[in-house]
Parts: sequence; structure tokens; C-alpha cells
Amino acid sequence: MHIALKGVTTVRQDVVIPGARFDSVKEEQSTDPITSLAAFVRNAWRVNRDHRVSSGIERVMLQCERQRNGEYDAEDRLKLGGIDVFINITGLKCRAAESWIKDVLVNAEDEPWTIEPTTIPDLPDDLKLQVVNMVKQEVLARGFVNTAQIRDRVKQLKATALHEMQKIAADSSQRMTNKINDQLQQCDWKAVFEGFQADIITYPAGVMKTPVIRNRRSLKWDGSKLQTTTEAIIVCERVSPLDLYPSPEATTPQDANNLIERMRMTKARLFECIGLPFFDDDAIRLVIDTYEDGYRDWLSSDGERARAEKKLGSLWQDSETIDVLEFWGRVQGSLLQEWGIDVDDEQAQYECDIWLVGDYVIRALLNPDPLGQRPYRVTSFNKLPGQFWGEGIPQLIRDVQRVANSAARALVRNMAWASGPVIEVDVDRLDDSEDKPEVIVPWSVRYTKPSSAPGGGGPAIRYNVAPSVAQELMGIFTRYQQLADDFSGIPAYTYGNQNVGGAGNTMGGLSLLYGGALKGIKNVIMNIDRDCIEPMITGIWTYNMLYDPDPSIKADCKVVAKGAEGILQKEQAQARSIETLQVVTPFIQQGLVPPQAAQFLIRTWLQQNGYDLSDFFPDSTVDQEIGGVLGQGPNQGAAPGTATGATPAPSVQQGTPPPSLDGRQAPVQRVMAQSQIPPPG
Repeated sequence: MHIALKGVTTVRQDVVIPGARFDSVKEEQSTDPITSLAAFVRNAWRVNRDHRVSSGIERVMLQCERQRNGEYDAEDRLKLGGIDVFINITGLKCRAAESWIKDVLVNAEDEPWTIEPTTIPDLPDDLKLQVVNMVKQEVLARGFVNTAQIRDRVKQLKATALHEMQKIAADSSQRMTNKINDQLQQCDWKAVFEGFQADIITYPAGVMKTPVIRNRRSLKWDGSKLQTTTEAIIVCERVSPLDLYPSPEATTPQDANNLIERMRMTKARLFECIGLPFFDDDAIRLVIDTYEDGYRDWLSSDGERARAEKKLGSLWQDSETIDVLEFWGRVQGSLLQEWGIDVDDEQAQYECDIWLVGDYVIRALLNPDPLGQRPYRVTSFNKLPGQFWGEGIPQLIRDVQRVANSAARALVRNMAWASGPVIEVDVDRLDDSEDKPEVIVPWSVRYTKPSSAPGGGGPAIRYNVAPSVAQELMGIFTRYQQLADDFSGIPAYTYGNQNVGGAGNTMGGLSLLYGGALKGIKNVIMNIDRDCIEPMITGIWTYNMLYDPDPSIKADCKVVAKGAEGILQKEQAQARSIETLQVVTPFIQQGLVPPQAAQFLIRTWLQQNGYDLSDFFPDSTVDQEIGGVLGQGPNQGAAPGTATGATPAPSVQQGTPPPSLDGRQAPVQRVMAQSQIPPPG
């Protein structure tokens, strides 16, 4: 069920609206229910925006971005005393964590997810009816069958049907996997996923948005020429955490009362929405025409954010960006009725998606997901129970970074003090010819006067050297650099630092240390698996199940995020296959193990490594089935006088293609052969 706004029409993309027509669109946008809808979203935006500022999470995000970039906060710059050296331990740890996660999830040969059929798929009603009819026919053919025989026969037929359904489901699951792989490659999801990982490491959370439908231009070959087409495709989008505003009580994107994304869209990107379902094309054209010089919904933090992102110079001259507020949240049925929408229950909460630009509503619909799921996937490097935002590496080592920087600044200052002497001069004792006592010249001679002090006094010029405490300061810095390893969970030896010491001096000790460090990064990968990959693929799977016209990809399946554990399990399974084959080979040669066992192990290893088994093992079962259908079984088809094993004469007309069999019919044929229905004739 979708929200149908009064007066909303769909305009073809190739139609240009005359200027006079904008008047009717403006009039429509300035009347109820659209004005009430816009006011509702505006009020939610104000509440969420004020909460994020008052909670301090926005300030934390900007601090994290500056810390990773190796920059001091504005209040800290006033206390530096002219020494602004920043030893960027945070940036080093963030880059190392990105590389580590990317190596496991993105650069792996296999995808970090899979679609598996359910263990016991449900039998369709038509298949159940076929089983019942088959049993009825057998009962009628025999005249009488006792209850136990009927029950056993039903069980046998049902087991065969379930076995076939499992094969079909596995086949459909593989087709769905290939379909989703193609969709993800088409939208370049790995590049988006890498940006999402960087956000997880840097900010209190990372945000990915999928599935999203966007118009994309592409080139297609129609058989004779290359054509440019525009089609709606599923895309994945990285959302900056600074642009997502959850409601105050939110702990996840799904349990929040509402979420609002502040989208900075160019005019071209906004124009691409024309023609997509549930968009008001006239309103989009009105927005582009009205905000010819761009539209920015300014926030107090925009200037500070622009400085952190190095975009301050272009921020004030941007005439192509239009701010769009996208609202995802619950709206009470009674309010929807006021907007002219028919609902089943006035007290129920309905999930809605609304796009607002200024005071113009350009899209409004009920959430099309059958479970009401929102398309946002949010997770953190370190999740905090009961909180929407977690912690990134900059937060985990912020105090360590500050102390290390303090030690580095003190070291630089001490190096300057100890780099030369502090000269003490008694100017009264200098000869009149010494007019430049501050100039130090090697092998020079200084002329002085006798001291009037009792006992002659000391020298007229004294050289005092400031003590160097560089060793102590360097020890402090090194200690806090090591603490950054512990606090972040990213040890130095994981990115090639050989100065491990202790147990890390031996191969076995280093292996134990690395295994311990893996526990921390596995927790992060588990967060990504559970909160991002699995719901992301599930969302795309749901979309395909609902809207894709191909029935061969649809089955009773579930999405499983494999992550590091799944990839590791696959590698271990491959190793076990080879080890087992090596162990059983001598027994095969001795005849103690049948050759079929070795063939099974080889097939398993080849399949795990992505090889096409048909290139190595022709499907002899299918060949026998085809031969049986053609009357050319192992003991059939030989003409009189023809030796067994000679090529039999074909039993069908030359040129007639054999029936299309794929190997799944064999169990059904075996069951039918046991049927108690007498054969015709």
C-alpha cells in the first residue's frame, strides 16, 4: 500500500514542462495534505538535529575526523605554544585496520556471504496434491490396500518430493546468488563497501544504504550497434555518519521512531529520479527550477565540517547542490487519514518514506518492504550496548594520542633548549671594543676588565647548557605508542613492524600473538556481518523475490554472512580434502577403499575451488538415462547378431534431439518404477 498524494502525476522524462505549468504545481504544493506532510517532516528534522547537537555526538564525529587527519582541535591550538607537531598514531592505526578488514572481506576470492536453501523446504500445494492423487490411483488400481501400506507409500513419495525440492532449491539459490553478484558488480559495491569500512573505523559508526533504486545510464549492444540506455537498477550507497539523524530514543535504524538523512544531491542526480516509481516528477522539475542557484539547509556545524573535509573554499560558491531530507519513520494511521490516505487502523503505526526539499514534497509512500525494514545498515568498530553510536579507533585512543603528542611537543621543545648554550655575560667587565657579546665565534678572543668583586669574581662570560631529557621523553612517547596497540586492538606487527620483542621474537610466539590479535578484529568483522552484510543481501534478495520476473531464482532460502569465519572454514575444508585424499590413496591402490571414494574427494576439492565439474567428470548418469529413454541401455539396443558393446543402432529417427534431462529426474523415475499402478495395455 502506497501513499497516494492528491494531484500527484507522473510526467515522462522526455517531456519539458512549460514555465506556466509550475504555477499549478506550486499551488498544489502549498495546500493540504502536502503542507501538513512537509510540516511533519520539518518538525521531526528539528528534533533529531537538536538532539544530535545536545548529545555531543556531532562534536565527537568532527573530533574523530580531525584526529585521523592529524589536526588539533581549535581549543587545543591555543595551548600549543607555537609547536603544532602531531605524530599521527591514529591515522596509522586506522589505515592498518582498514587494510586488515579489506584483506579479509573485500580482497578475498570468495564473496563474504552466501545464499543457502533451508534444510527442509516446504512442499508446494500442487506437489502435495500430486502425491495424494498418485496414492489414490494406486489404491484404485489394486482395489484394496491396508492403512500401513498407504502410509508407507505416502512417506516414500513425500520423501522423494522433498529430495527433489531440495535440489531445486539449491539450484535456485545458486541462480539467485549469481543474480545478486551481478547486481552488486553493476553498482560497484566493493568501492562503496570500502568507504563504509573507513567510516566504521574513523567515526562512532558507519552507515550504508541499500537496496536503493536509481536511474543509471549504460551502454548496451543490441546485436548491430551500441546504444545508450537509462534503466533503474539496485545500488548501494555510503552515507556519511554526519548526514544521518536518528530520533533521540534510537538504538538501531529499525527500532528508531524515525531516521532522517540529509542528502546533498546535485541537480543532475535529482533529475535522474524523474521517471522512477512514486516520485512526483512535476515537483522535481519545480525544485530544480526554483533552486537554480542551489539550496542549502545550513547547520551551525557546516563550517567546521567543511574545514575538516578541506571543502571550505568551495562551500560558499556551490550552486549545484540541493539539500534533500529523506524521512523514514512511523506515522500514526489517524494522521495518514488526515492526509487523505486510507488505512486499516487509525491507531496503528505505518512505516513511511518521504522526501522533502525546502517546503516541497517530491516523494511520499508507505515502506514497500514487506517487513517494514528501512534500507540503512549501521554498525561500529566497538559497539556500545543500548546506544545507536559506538566507538571508532580515534575515540578508543584519543587520550593516548593526546599524551603522545604532548610528549612529542615537549621533546621538540627540549631539543631546541639543549641544542645550544645559554650565555651569561657581565657587560660591566667587557672591554669597550666588545660591542657584540651575543655573537659566538670559534677561536675568538674576548677582552675583559678586572673584576671589582672581592677575590676577582668569576669569568665575564659563562656558557650554560640546558639539560637534555630527550631519552626520558622518547621513552614516554614510545610507551604510549605501545599503549595505542592495546587500546585499538591493532598491534604494530600486523602491519609489518618487526620490533615486536618478547614472545614475538620466535615464530611460534609471533603466531600466538597474531592469533590473539585476530580475536579483536573478528569481533569487528562479526559486527559488519551481522549488521551490514546479512541485512544488505537479505534486502536485495527480498527485492528480487518480490519484483524479479524470473521464477527460476526463487526458492525457500536464507542469507548467511560468512565473514572471516566462513572464508577460513572454506580454506580449512579445502586443506582437509587434500589431506584426506593423501591418506586414503595408498588404501585405494591396495583395493581396500573403492575408487569412488577418491573420485568423491577430487570432485569436492574441485568444486570448492570453483572449477566446473563437467569439464572433469562427464555426467554418466544423464548419459545412461538418455540411453534408457532411447532404448539403448547397457543391455539394450544391440541389433540381432551385433556383439555386446558394439555401437547399437538408434531407435529413433536420425536428427531427433534427445529429451532435455538434467539428472534430477532419476529419483522420480525410480519411484514411478515401483508404482503399483498397472502399466497401460
